[in-house]
Amino acid sequence: FVEGKHVEEGDVIGFRCHTDGETLCEILEVKTTSQIYENLDDYGLYLVQELFYMMRTNRPFGTLAVYERPEDLSLEFDPERLHIYRFEIDDYKELADKIDVEVDRFIGDLRELKANPFLEEQDFIPAELVGISDKLVALESQLEVYKKIEKQVKEFKAQLKSEMEKHGVKKWVTPTGYSLCLVDDIPDTTEEVMELDIEAMKQDLPELWKPYYDGGYMKPVQKTKKGKSGYVRVTPPNEK
Repeated sequence: FVEGKHVEEGDVIGFRCHTDGETLCEILEVKTTSQIYENLDDYGLYLVQELFYMMRTNRPFGTLAVYERPEDLSLEFDPERLHIYRFEIDDYKELADKIDVEVDRFIGDLRELKANPFLEEQDFIPAELVGISDKLVALESQLEVYKKIEKQVKEFKAQLKSEMEKHGVKKWVTPTGYSLCLVDDIPDTTEEVMELDIEAMKQDLPELWKPYYDGGYMKPVQKTKKGKSGYVRVTPPNEK
C-alpha cells in the first residue's frame, strides 16, 4: 500500500480524501482503539469512512487494520494486537447507497448555505420533524413550570404537617371541599428472619454441598437482559 490523496476539483462541490494506504483496487484504513470487535459491522463509523473513500476513488476492495491500543501506550509493535478485516464494497451495497443519499443531502444543504449564509440549523430539518418538535418543546416548557409547582407543593405540605402536629389537628375540610388529613409517620422497624447460611453449610456439610458443584448438578443457563427502547432526550436551554 501507498498513501493516497484525492481532491475533487471543478465547479462542483468536491471532497478531499486522504487514504492511509491504497493500491489500484483497494483502500486501506488504519485505526487504533481499545475496543476490538469480532465483526466488521460493529465498527460503525470506521466502516462508513472507508466505504466513503472506496466510493469516491472507485476501489472495490477494502482493508480495515485495527490495532488494539495497549494500556501503557507502548510504541513497540505487537503483531498479536493487529486485527485485519477485508471486504468488498458489494458486501455493503445497502449501506453504500445510504451513504450516497446522505452525501447528496449534505451537498444540497451546503449549496443552500452558500447561497444564504444566514440560514439556521432548523432550516435544514424536514418540516415534519420541526412541527412535532415545536409541539414537544412547548409541552416541555409547561412541564418545567409544573415541576416547580410540584416542588412548592411538597414544601407547603411539609410546613402544613409540622403545624398540624404542633396544634394537634388531625383532619379538617376546607370551605372549597378539600379534605386535609394528617398521616402519622411510620418509623423504621427491624425484625429477625431466618435465611440459609451458605458459607456454614459449605464448611460443615461438604458431603451435601459438593455434589451440587462437583457432581454435575450445575449447568450453564442463558439469561436475557431486557433492553430499553430508544427515545428522544430533550434538554432545555441553560437558565440565565
